[in-house]
Amino acid sequence: MSADEPAAPTLPTVIGGKYRPTRLIARGGMGAVYEVVHANTGEHLALKLMLARSLLAPELVERFKREARIQSSVKSEHVVRVVDADVAPELEGAPFLVMELLAGKDFERICQERRPTPDEAVDWLAQVGRALDRAHKDGIVHRDLKPENLFLAERDGQPPIVKVLDFGVAKMTSGTTEGNSTATGQILGTPRYMAPEQAAGAKQITPAADRCALGLIAFRLLCGRHYFEGDNWVTLLRDVTRGANKAPSEMVQDLGPAFDIWFAKACAFEPWNRFQSCAEQVEALGKALADASVLARWKRAAWRARRTAGWTAVAIACAAGATFAVLGRGPDRPAVSATAADRKGEPAATPARPIPTPIPTAPAAEVPAAATAAPERPPAGATADRPRKRRVASATRQQPARTPDTIWEEP
Repeated sequence: MSADEPAAPTLPTVIGGKYRPTRLIARGGMGAVYEVVHANTGEHLALKLMLARSLLAPELVERFKREARIQSSVKSEHVVRVVDADVAPELEGAPFLVMELLAGKDFERICQERRPTPDEAVDWLAQVGRALDRAHKDGIVHRDLKPENLFLAERDGQPPIVKVLDFGVAKMTSGTTEGNSTATGQILGTPRYMAPEQAAGAKQITPAADRCALGLIAFRLLCGRHYFEGDNWVTLLRDVTRGANKAPSEMVQDLGPAFDIWFAKACAFEPWNRFQSCAEQVEALGKALADASVLARWKRAAWRARRTAGWTAVAIACAAGATFAVLGRGPDRPAVSATAADRKGEPAATPARPIPTPIPTAPAAEVPAAATAAPERPPAGATADRPRKRRVASATRQQPARTPDTIWEEP
């Protein structure tokens, strides 16, 4: 707790004559939120108690009540339900609001824990947009829209629902300067989600300021950071006053050119250049993110195609190299003699077979006459007067048909 924040009071047993506090839910610079039990019905509710004693002037207390009635008049399931507004005599007349008790997390806490998906962001912002369009139709401008004031509430047996909190709190707690400052001149909340005209102190704040804040909240959900960074109040307020003049793709991951175009229109410096309604704004966001998704899928497909083509080229090169090596070496084939044309008309010789290891043979005298081989056809050009060459088979049947030893006989 900083030095300028008021200390939480010691709570009485009952607040406002009928609300028994049970636990502290949250605490800020202007007040605290407690879980309370209605003394008559036993219903568990949330009670927001204003702690700053400087706001207890009669006109400000009346304004506090009026703003509570305005918030309860917004008929939307996406606006937190206000059930009571009064002052606590037990706490020197401190004003308080009693609202429905919600279970869940606000957008800022969700963003600190994880990055919402584009589908989640569009769905949540569409629910916020329905609440804002309804309020704007009734002439109500929130003027303090930020992730901390958007709550994703859990429900039994149903999908979570988005609730908009603190409608008109900035206006309720303001002093003489419309919409921006307290009686002491302090800017309410953080200015990083303000529209430029609001940060510059314009007296007339239109619904376009809420739509600008909605664009900055979309950036927070989708990009995982605040658009306007920094904790120095003076520097931050100066940057907000100049407007969002840098494309998201220059700051974070590229969500596609369509998102850059959408953001430039959502957070345009001039209010009349922004979207005309929240519904139109969120619908355009969905289309921009769909274009980005298609572009991302196309890029992934192109990258996979390039990777596949690269591996295919490597496989083809390897296969070609292996084939070249096999064909270049060739199989182990016996040498082939020259063709008849190369030997000038001589008949082509049969392929030479490997010479087997000589096997001893029996003497010629002992070889039976029946074992002698049939006479071969004389080669071309041979005459009958020339001796004929006969081969003698080996006495052993395992000897090859052709041996290096031959016997010449007289014709």
